[in-house]
Amino acid sequence: MRHVLELDEPAIGFTDSFLLGNGRFGATVRGGIGVERIDLNLDTFWSGGPHEIERGQPPAHLLPLLRDAIRRGDQRLADHLASQMQGPGWTESYQPLGAVLLSYGPKQDAVLYRRRLDLSKAVASTRYEMASKAVEMVSFVSLADDVFVSTVSGPGLLDWHDLGVAYESPHPGVQMDIESTDDLRWLMIGGRAPVKAMPNYVTVEPAVVYDRDGPAADGTVAKGMAYAIVAVLQQVGPGETRLIVAASTGFRGYGQRPIGNPRALIRSARDRVEVALRH
Repeated sequence: MRHVLELDEPAIGFTDSFLLGNGRFGATVRGGIGVERIDLNLDTFWSGGPHEIERGQPPAHLLPLLRDAIRRGDQRLADHLASQMQGPGWTESYQPLGAVLLSYGPKQDAVLYRRRLDLSKAVASTRYEMASKAVEMVSFVSLADDVFVSTVSGPGLLDWHDLGVAYESPHPGVQMDIESTDDLRWLMIGGRAPVKAMPNYVTVEPAVVYDRDGPAADGTVAKGMAYAIVAVLQQVGPGETRLIVAASTGFRGYGQRPIGNPRALIRSARDRVEVALRH
């Protein structure tokens, strides 16, 4: 079928997972049997913070000299001039948000396994049978609500009280809260990005540094923005469960000190999940 990728086994890792997103919020799904791992990322989540204003003459005056060196084929001079036009230090590193793990069924051998990615609809699905019972998971990232949504259905699911939602983080010092009601299970996560993350081609130790100091009175930090993830597991009906996930970062704009308090970001992410629950 055109615009459809279909495979007969789960992904082994991130690189062969199916990618979903809305241009801002991204997620991967691996199509696991009984458990799904959703790796998350957000376009504004980076290490570091705004650079200080450069002192001295701006490097724009070197541009005519660089162009002339390129025209004359003087590659050594062109490379030297181009390096002088670059900013000081190193570019900071894009950061992963971590992974939400959903345990929804037994991890047993399955038959008639298929996982599909419909590129025309940006929808991923996993379907298999276990003991003659079909299980299906359908996942996408909503543009309108800015959330990840995954619905799993079938008579082979775990009991509602045995369903599990967990989180794995690449960042230390994560704060985590759990709330449960009769038909909702909330997972609320907050943490901080590194204040410094050196490129892998630069030999400097420590290469990754985190700041344990709290934010200023206005809730901002110079470096190491906060982030938040809010996930809710919803019992839709008999044999049907839905997972909704939203994420927020402390990015406030170029040149602006980012938010360093995860609690404020947890509230904004939860608001988006609550809106999606009403749809």
